[in-house]
Amino acid sequence: LDMKLYTPGKPLKPDTFWVLEQNPGLVIKEDQSAHLQREGYWASYNIPFYPAVYDASGFARKEAKEGQWYWGYHEYARAVIFKRLQAGVRDMDGMKLAMRYNDYETDPISQGNPVYAIASRGDLYKGSAAQCFGAIDAKVSSYSMYQNGRQVMAYSGPTPQQQPFDFNATNATGMMCKNNGLPTTYDFQWQHFAPQ
Repeated sequence: LDMKLYTPGKPLKPDTFWVLEQNPGLVIKEDQSAHLQREGYWASYNIPFYPAVYDASGFARKEAKEGQWYWGYHEYARAVIFKRLQAGVRDMDGMKLAMRYNDYETDPISQGNPVYAIASRGDLYKGSAAQCFGAIDAKVSSYSMYQNGRQVMAYSGPTPQQQPFDFNATNATGMMCKNNGLPTTYDFQWQHFAPQ
C-alpha cells in the first residue's frame, strides 16, 4: 500500500495497492488498486487469491475433496462473513469488532462451528476435537493514524466475544497448547502503538 499515492475521497491511482502471494518456486504479484477501489476492501484469510498459488498450495485438491465452505477463496465462511461485516464498518471501533468477530453460536454462516468465523477459536470445539488453533491477534490502523506517525492498534489473544482463553482451563490438546513463556490467561485490551 503506497500511501504517497493515496488521497482520501479520490479514486485510487494505479500502483497504490499491490498484492504478492508466493509458494516455493512461484511468486505472483499484481496491482490490485482497481479491485480495492471497486470492492472497497481487500480481505485476506489464509487462502491464496491468485489461482496459480491456490492450485500449487494444494487448496484446489482440498476443495475438491472437502468442499468450498472451508477451502474456497470466495465461498469460505470467513470470506462470506467478512463481506457482510465490512459494509457496516464506519469507524475504528467497527473495524476492531470486525477483525475479532466470532459469533459462531448464533451466526448462521458459522453453522455452530467456532472455526467458521473471522477470529477462529479451535479451542471452543466440543470434547476431544478442541485444539489450540485459530486467530491469535489482530492489528488495525487508519489513514489518520498513518499520517500521525504510523500508529497501529493491536490485540493479543483469541477474540474476547467468548470466555478468555486460559491454558489451565482449556480442553484443547496438541503441541501448540503449551504456554512456555506465554501468559496463562489471554484477557487483554486493545493496545495503541505509536513509534517513538
